[in-house]
Amino acid sequence: MSANLDSRRLLEGLGLSPDEVSDDVLAKLMELATANAKLTARMGLLEMRLKRAELLADNDPLCPLFNRRAFMRELAREIDLAGRHETHLSVLYIDLDQFKRVNDTLGHEVGDEVLVTIARLLKENVRRTDIVGRIGGDEFAVVLIRSNPTQTAMRVNALREMLQHSDVQLHGVKASIGAVKWRDGMSASDIMQAADRAMFANKTGLKDA
Repeated sequence: MSANLDSRRLLEGLGLSPDEVSDDVLAKLMELATANAKLTARMGLLEMRLKRAELLADNDPLCPLFNRRAFMRELAREIDLAGRHETHLSVLYIDLDQFKRVNDTLGHEVGDEVLVTIARLLKENVRRTDIVGRIGGDEFAVVLIRSNPTQTAMRVNALREMLQHSDVQLHGVKASIGAVKWRDGMSASDIMQAADRAMFANKTGLKDA
């Protein structure tokens, strides 16, 4: 009964009536329909696996953030859009202070918890349209999209305030943040290097204070 129902649906889908098709042709059509259904299901499975592989390739293995490769790709894309539409864009380079001491004295498991906490806090305290990545062991970066210098300064201050009152302070971990505005002609590598230098200047200032 089910086979007859399936064959009837197949013929209706093809715009044919049972009187127009012989049993042999109908059997071949059913075989083709079954093979097509299996192929469609397999393609769906392959697409799902591909998406999963792409997700793994783009994401940091520890933190739920972009890894350096994916972050740089997204930064380059946003730079292209900012240049095309003449909009603001800024990059924050964040380096954790005293993080090595946490690993050395409390162990890497605690260190990993600190990194995951920082990643979560950064994601929660920027806009959904902004881009956050882990670009090194204890280094993070944020692309602030359509953020002018005043807005960027406010965001940096807010992040510093947030980190100062977070659980990572229990381990003595602080953060040095360098912020750089994108200017026409700067590549993704250019602005990252500039943000790294700004972060180092901030770190040195904190140490000298």
